[in-house]
Amino acid sequence: MPSCMFCPNPANSKEHLWPEWVHRRKDFGPLKRTQSDDSITVIPHPQITVRAVCKTCNEGWMSLKLEVPNIPIVGSMMQDISLPLDRAQQQSVAVWCMKMAFLTDWQRIGGRHKRFYTRDEALAFAADQSIPPSTRIWIGHLTSSHLSNDGHEFELLRAGDMTRIGLSNVATIVVGYFVAQIVTDHISPGEYPDGHPDFASRAGTWDMKLLQIWPVQKESVTWPPRVSFTNGGPEGIAYLLRRWRMGKRVNQLI
Repeated sequence: MPSCMFCPNPANSKEHLWPEWVHRRKDFGPLKRTQSDDSITVIPHPQITVRAVCKTCNEGWMSLKLEVPNIPIVGSMMQDISLPLDRAQQQSVAVWCMKMAFLTDWQRIGGRHKRFYTRDEALAFAADQSIPPSTRIWIGHLTSSHLSNDGHEFELLRAGDMTRIGLSNVATIVVGYFVAQIVTDHISPGEYPDGHPDFASRAGTWDMKLLQIWPVQKESVTWPPRVSFTNGGPEGIAYLLRRWRMGKRVNQLI
């Protein structure tokens, strides 16, 4: 039996990719899942479970420190209820989103060892909910209620000579009307020893559509943002999925 994602124990508990409380609030029906080749798989029953964690983690800190504090916050946003988020609430939602990014990474490659997030990053997250370095998290709003998760890795390329300098993992999740995008960069050793570079995304009106909640920049933000994503068209959620696709996509770490 493989080890728990977050500790040395055996992964003897099935963790819901989407928490049970999400399904209790809304029956989303069949779930569409994007594969590594951009094909779409329809999963008839969206209550997906993954054997990625142990019972101790699943029923302990993951429940008490991640799910319980965020049910009223994420639960409100998924049901299209506007609300302000203070600094502590932004951090709380960011940690919940980071948990979703870890699970999306695990599911994307079927739990194989060569995952994007390192063992040290997972252990640090379990210890005190430390979000991995070089991670940024944004939240947004969708005009119609959906449930989806999308995770990919892409090359980071140096401007000018287009040399590969690292990898970036992008997880985009939608639960009801709530949208989140989690981006973590892994810079190759020796590159940028004086600090993390500021990588740019594709051009877009992202400042109007997204609120950055990690690193926390403002004492308070109000969700939803000024502009919402739609299910198609020029403001479609598909543009958010392609926001960071600047380099070649990588399906499996070498």
